[in-house]
Amino acid sequence: MLWHKKIDVVLSVINEALNNYAHPYLSMSWGKDSMFLLYFVRQIKPDIPVIYVNSGYALPDTYILRDLIIKEWNLNYHEILQEIDYIELCNTIGLPSERSKNEQKKAVQSIKKNVLDEFALNHSFDLCFWGIRNDESKGREMMYRKNGFFIQTTEINKCHPIALISLEQLWYFYDYFKIPLNQIYTKTKFLNKFQIRNTGWLSNDGAEIGKVLWLKYYYPDYFNKLSKLFPYVRKYV
Repeated sequence: MLWHKKIDVVLSVINEALNNYAHPYLSMSWGKDSMFLLYFVRQIKPDIPVIYVNSGYALPDTYILRDLIIKEWNLNYHEILQEIDYIELCNTIGLPSERSKNEQKKAVQSIKKNVLDEFALNHSFDLCFWGIRNDESKGREMMYRKNGFFIQTTEINKCHPIALISLEQLWYFYDYFKIPLNQIYTKTKFLNKFQIRNTGWLSNDGAEIGKVLWLKYYYPDYFNKLSKLFPYVRKYV
């Protein structure tokens, strides 16, 4: 099947990165893309350092998968606690879907990228394996067209081996290779698995397509926390 040739490309890019960089690591979110990437990087380098920036606001299924994989795969694992109080940040600039593009970019920079880059530089890492795909946004497609699989930066260089894997292909390969899956993607009463994102409970991303209703149904305790902090989210249910 032609789709399987894309896995050959993924493995080839991973090999190229490992041959050219001495101290790479893998950025982990425990979502579908980073878990998929981890599965294939470990085929070649089982002891790849795995780094997760823990916001403290992930859904329970995310932490369940994290604990399972750390134990069963004996990961070389590092976890960084998010330093900025995310509730305070949301009170200042709003929940994610209410922010301007510039506000969202600054938020991601401050709560994740800066702390991750600082940790990586302090530990002498020289490359980040990054689980992003072209079909997620026009910006990412343009970035690939400009840079290919490797992005050279003044800080930590990036490599995104799964750039050419479409979302449809991703789910096919999850089933084919029996890759462990974050169970948030199996909860499909209001959203299908193509729409579910690993954004945690402190978010109104996707509210217009039912994400807040989804949260209320599957994680009522977390919906109650969200609606207590931001009462207006109740309008989405």
